[in-house]
Amino acid sequence: MRHQGKGRQYDFTPSLGLRLEAERYRVNDAVGNKGDVDLVSLGLVYRFGAPTPAPAPRAAVPAYVAPAPASVAVMPPPPALAPRPGIVAPPPAPAKVTFSADSLFDFARADVTPAGAKHLKTFAADVKGVDYEVITVTGHTDRIGPHASNMKLSERRAESVKTYLVQSAAIPAAKIAVKGAGETDPVTKPGECAGEEVTRKLIACLQPDRRVQVEVSGTK
Repeated sequence: MRHQGKGRQYDFTPSLGLRLEAERYRVNDAVGNKGDVDLVSLGLVYRFGAPTPAPAPRAAVPAYVAPAPASVAVMPPPPALAPRPGIVAPPPAPAKVTFSADSLFDFARADVTPAGAKHLKTFAADVKGVDYEVITVTGHTDRIGPHASNMKLSERRAESVKTYLVQSAAIPAAKIAVKGAGETDPVTKPGECAGEEVTRKLIACLQPDRRVQVEVSGTK
């Protein structure tokens, strides 16, 4: 028996392929059989242990970059409006400081005590540098005693405060006005300090009425 054959193979991958074979066998055996036998076969070929092909490199995915935010224009604040011609801005409200007369003077006296001078010195330092238009010093007393005496005492106390501010704080005397109100503008309410007899209790109850008020009008 003779054998002839041809074949072709197509590889899909290094491990897997498709093979086509055509064969012819010539038979001439001892018993007298003669003839040709043709055989065509088609089969898959798989190679065990074949190297695994390296995967094809994947294209790098570019990283996502967020777009830059749109710029925001910041508008400057509008300029302050200039005052209209003919319109004058109102002056600042006067500043008022009230001193207890008992902290500045002895009872029924008008001379500033050393302790009172410390209070006035602190006040003068607080208002230093103010462009004064006017400073008004008003003295007040309680209702004890005659009206005329109370008016005179309140005026003398206001004058004593003015003198200290002029001499120790260098405030121009022309810009300080003084006046006495006596007992005409009390702080205590009617009936709050009952009685006419002068006692320590009555004097202590009327203490808020004895005061010196300093009103400053000006600009810093």
